[in-house]
Amino acid sequence: MNIKELLIEDAVADSWITRQAQTALPTIPTRHITQEESRTLHKADPDKDGGCRLLLAKQRGRFLKLCPGYQGSNCCAYFILHVINGCPFSCTYCALGAVINSPFLTIYANTEDLEAELERNVFNPHTKIHRVGTGQFSDSLALDYIAGISPYLVELFASKAKGFLELKSKSNRVHHLLGLDHGYRTIVSFSLSLPQIVEQEEGGTASLVERLKAAATVQEHGYRVGLHFDPLVEVEEWKRRYNEVVEMIDDLLDPEAIVWVSLGTLRLDKTLRYRMRTWNPSTTLDLAELQKGYDGRFRYLPELRFKMYSELTSRLRRYGLPVYLCMEASRYWKKALGWEPRTPLDVKGLLDDWALNRWPRGWRSGPAADAG
Repeated sequence: MNIKELLIEDAVADSWITRQAQTALPTIPTRHITQEESRTLHKADPDKDGGCRLLLAKQRGRFLKLCPGYQGSNCCAYFILHVINGCPFSCTYCALGAVINSPFLTIYANTEDLEAELERNVFNPHTKIHRVGTGQFSDSLALDYIAGISPYLVELFASKAKGFLELKSKSNRVHHLLGLDHGYRTIVSFSLSLPQIVEQEEGGTASLVERLKAAATVQEHGYRVGLHFDPLVEVEEWKRRYNEVVEMIDDLLDPEAIVWVSLGTLRLDKTLRYRMRTWNPSTTLDLAELQKGYDGRFRYLPELRFKMYSELTSRLRRYGLPVYLCMEASRYWKKALGWEPRTPLDVKGLLDDWALNRWPRGWRSGPAADAG
């Protein structure tokens, strides 16, 4: 990343994240600003003002948010931990480009408030099991070399008897996770795409092979892995190409240490569909035959989605992998997976069960294998 300036809100000037970022970026010009100056800067035009500035700020809202899901789809009651706003990668289809209108990347550095919120809502012994992820508003691993948030969270979750942390990434930067005492409470997940989609549409990310090798590396260090085929994209001979990816998974990874695999097809809202060619003139994603769906987003026609989900589910299950659908209506679950969730709690229960009970046989005695 070409970071041109480091902005530090006065409210987090003494945070350990601020000190770590300054150490990681010793040659980057630094400016301290007030909360009011921060608000003014947020109103700047990101296209004219440049998007290569990094802001360390205080999260004045809630860190922990329930995934909003889409109207008409089955959501899994997943909690989002909003610690970073904005992503250094440039995926053409990413919804962040349509919803985040900021001239800089933001890291929220008030970790005392973050911990207090987790204690109340996740680590509390009277709460249910919660799955918490940091990959909704940014890539979970891409900025760790600056802020070190993921290692901090891994060790925090390892010290608790409630909650599972999911780090979701298109990076292969996992070396900083390998020596940590993770207590089996962290699931390191990787978004997977066809090699040609990675090259054409996922700017700055690791290759498919690099991601799978990174997944194998963290498995070797006792982490369980999640995989996310989202979005599935229709290309020529898509069935054969995706089957080749599934075979690569079987060749490189331990299937028993894969805790879940999600499937979701390409979905674009009106704003993203309009803007994506501006960001990536060579994209062809907007040329697909799409129709406006139940949630207002443009998706592939139902017949194609049924085919893609059914084909991938069949292939993945041959290797004993647990599959669920992300942001899809019940009828797609019924046809592709053979069962239909009645409520979001059904999906939450399924994923909670996998998080609690899907362990390689040799890990059954792990210190947190049955915790929670």
